[in-house]
Amino acid sequence: MVRKTLVMWSGGLDSTYGLVNLLRETDDDVFAHHISRHARSDSGHNSTRTADYENDAVARMLPLISETYRPFSFGQSTVDLRAFRSFARDTSTAMFLAAHAARSHGFSRDDRILLSMNSDEDKSWNPGSELYRFLRAYTVRILRLTWGAEDFPTCFLWDPPPRKQKEANYLPKHLFDMTASCREPRYDPDGEGYLRCQICPECVTLSSVVHREANDVS
Repeated sequence: MVRKTLVMWSGGLDSTYGLVNLLRETDDDVFAHHISRHARSDSGHNSTRTADYENDAVARMLPLISETYRPFSFGQSTVDLRAFRSFARDTSTAMFLAAHAARSHGFSRDDRILLSMNSDEDKSWNPGSELYRFLRAYTVRILRLTWGAEDFPTCFLWDPPPRKQKEANYLPKHLFDMTASCREPRYDPDGEGYLRCQICPECVTLSSVVHREANDVS
């Protein structure tokens, strides 16, 4: 039986790397699910603009990845969280939404959900530490509770989590340039589409990444 693997594909660098890696390196039946997420933010962050930015990135990359590597299943949904005063963009939220997506795609305990991480921004997820073991158990608990039964899929992570530089090098440059890795994107009315703000934490991290076309993944 072929194993199913779910990637919650935001259109960002981490999840795009995860999707392409699974298509290249495994024989899994890959499911990519994109959620257009709208939420309130006391910081003034425009979640609708971010959602549009990510939707646009996914729409542009979807046919290219399928044609370049191999076909995969794709689904998308919209989640409106603006009734809540705040709703964190963190691992617990990601796993809560991933569990619902996996159920909708008919996943079972023989399948798995990829939790895309990188070691530049998510240092607490580096294997071997007490904090890592706590976060791993916490995430699995959220998956179990959301699933509502004991036959839930496996939650897995890269071991060790990749660096942003490795993720960038793994992707062809045209795909790397399309990824939606910014929290405060701005729209360019002159035809360039959405542009990265260059000042949010994601943009600051990416500022140190220099893409090398050679796909050096060491």
